[in-house]
Amino acid sequence: MSQTIDQLNAELESLSKKLRQQLLVKAIFEGLAYFFIGLMIFFLLDRMGDFPIVFRILILLSGIVSILFYLKSKYWLNYTYPYSKEEVSLLVEEKFPQFRSRLISTLQFSKNKPGKMVSADLVGGMMNQTFDMYGDYDFSEIVDAEALKKMLKTFAISLAAIVLMSLIAPHSFPIYLQRFYSQVAYPTNTQFEEITLPAYSIAGEETSITIKMVGELPASGYITISSDENDAEYEIMQSEQAGTYQFDIPAQMADLSLRFKIGDYSSQVYDLPVKKRPAISQLTVEVIPPPYTGIKPFIEQSGNLQVPYGSKLNYSVKSSKELSKFKVTSKIADFNLPQIQGSKDKWDFSLLAENKVNYSFMMLDQDQLLSKGIPEFRLRVKADRAPRIRLIEPSAMRELSPVSRMKLEAEFEDDYQIFSVKVLYTVIDSEYDQDLDFDEFKTWKSFDDINAKNFTLKEIWDNRSIEVEAGKNLKIRLQVTDNAPEPQVSFSQDILVPIISQEELKSRLADEFINSVEPVEDILLKLNDVNRKMDRLGDK
Repeated sequence: MSQTIDQLNAELESLSKKLRQQLLVKAIFEGLAYFFIGLMIFFLLDRMGDFPIVFRILILLSGIVSILFYLKSKYWLNYTYPYSKEEVSLLVEEKFPQFRSRLISTLQFSKNKPGKMVSADLVGGMMNQTFDMYGDYDFSEIVDAEALKKMLKTFAISLAAIVLMSLIAPHSFPIYLQRFYSQVAYPTNTQFEEITLPAYSIAGEETSITIKMVGELPASGYITISSDENDAEYEIMQSEQAGTYQFDIPAQMADLSLRFKIGDYSSQVYDLPVKKRPAISQLTVEVIPPPYTGIKPFIEQSGNLQVPYGSKLNYSVKSSKELSKFKVTSKIADFNLPQIQGSKDKWDFSLLAENKVNYSFMMLDQDQLLSKGIPEFRLRVKADRAPRIRLIEPSAMRELSPVSRMKLEAEFEDDYQIFSVKVLYTVIDSEYDQDLDFDEFKTWKSFDDINAKNFTLKEIWDNRSIEVEAGKNLKIRLQVTDNAPEPQVSFSQDILVPIISQEELKSRLADEFINSVEPVEDILLKLNDVNRKMDRLGDK
């Protein structure tokens, strides 16, 4: 009997292992069947919806996790904890009712002796009867082959569906599998061949793109331009060259993304960064006028300047981005290019204002983008004009005696500063003696170190100071000199004063008085004129 019990235990343990193996096989084929079915269903959805790769990966991972969770809940416990001999015996009893309560009892009594209340002969008889029946039945029938066959059939159907789908869509299905790890597109009747897209778009300027397609070629398609500011859709037309579509992207200021649809082909999203051309962000010019002008250095924030001749101009230019090259340009052939110092986004140079010039700047950034639209600046040089003289008194030619006086008044003006003013004179024999050398003039009065832009001369000319004789002609000349490094000198028109005797001057004044008109108003006018002339007689 002992040998028979050992044989029964060995068979039950073998059945436990077979049941465990069956669970593993069923779980594998059931999981694969569900995976293939889900893969095929999502292929149909993805073919119609063209989902993004992130969504596709998310669906794939979600499907795999769901199948694993389902298989774990259904098979994991039974596979992890294999059937015991008692559990297998119960399955045998369920399969073969003849052994109901016999096989489990035989296992229990073979391990433990029957109690006092149980008859040993009765237990022995039952066990012998069980052993006699044992050889007539195949316990391996408890392994559910039908369930396994059903699962294998489901697996075969799902696998056949996958094979059939790959045969129906030989181009699309392999691409569908690739789309789980790469951004590839399904084949279309209109097929993409090439896109000519620059590495970047220039801010504020149109950007041209060219798209080449093959297959069914519609006359036009659509392109969607997106940026942070807005989204816009435009029609893209086929050019004269078949299969070539051209489009000019409108000027943009922010980074772009674009996507086009031509026929049944929808493209991926293309990113197009927008870069700005280099430009002037700040222009500062320190103007240092020549010291003689008396003008303090000052700062200008513009390249359009009008400065005194000889001024030194220190330029500081800041660019909107880092540059690889900076240059001062001018259309003037003999313009001396300045020596430039600086790097990246700050550049300095100096100019000496000696001639008027139109100039501009050339900037080249790290992306080899050339500046565009920088204005042409004008440098105008203000030449230092000679000082000016405005004679106020005397306003007309006058006759004086050797002892007469007269009012001498004049205003002087210079662009910057007057250094000196001189009152010069000379005595000549005839008023027609015009060709006089400068050396023949003498200084009557001199005013030095004026250092002002304006000066007013108010003096009383006195003939007694020069001892001039009657019958001569006096010439008075005003001279003004500025403080330029190369001083400029200006002269007034000569003031011609005939010198006559006192008696002759008195006689002329008396005649003028006698010949005056009778009306009181005229007499008063004449009297005022005579009084002015009498003042010129001086002391008698």
